[in-house]
Formats: sequence, structure tokens, C-alpha cells
Amino acid sequence: MISTHDHDEILAWAEPREAYAVKVVGKHEQAPDDFEPELGALRLGFMGYVGEETTEPMMWDEFFTVFDERGLTFYYREVDDDGNPTNDYRIE
Repeated sequence: MISTHDHDEILAWAEPREAYAVKVVGKHEQAPDDFEPELGALRLGFMGYVGEETTEPMMWDEFFTVFDERGLTFYYREVDDDGNPTNDYRIE
């Protein structure tokens, strides 16, 4: 996987996939004890995928402010093992 902190690189990956910035609403059962639900975990949303009931859309500016404040890294793949475009990513 490729890792980046660069906002433009993240947008360049997200835009062709029609991904949008979201935060997770509420506390997931696997969240650490010190997780603050009002802050929400950052994720990307994709049209037509499940999870819309547990996420809240946010503006990219807000997403990147929180991303930077938390010192997060965006990991992604451009293509899968067969060379097909993929939406495979994670934020840590």
C-alpha cells in the first residue's frame, strides 16, 4: 500500500472513485475505550455502499483539519493484484 499525508494526493485518489469525506457517528463496538464518539472516526464514503446510516458526510476542509490534528496517515492501493482499479484504503 502507498501511504501519504498529502491532501492533494488523497483527493486525486478519491475523486475518480467518487469518494466523499465522512465521519463515523457513534461508538463502534470495537472502538478503544478512550474513543470520543462526538469526534468520529474519519472514513471515505462511496456511492451505493453500506454504512450510510452510521456515517455523516463532512466537507473536505473539515476532514483534512481533523486528519492533520490527529496525525493520521492515508494508505491506499491504485489497483488490485489483477491490475483493476480498487477502492482499497485505510486511515490510521
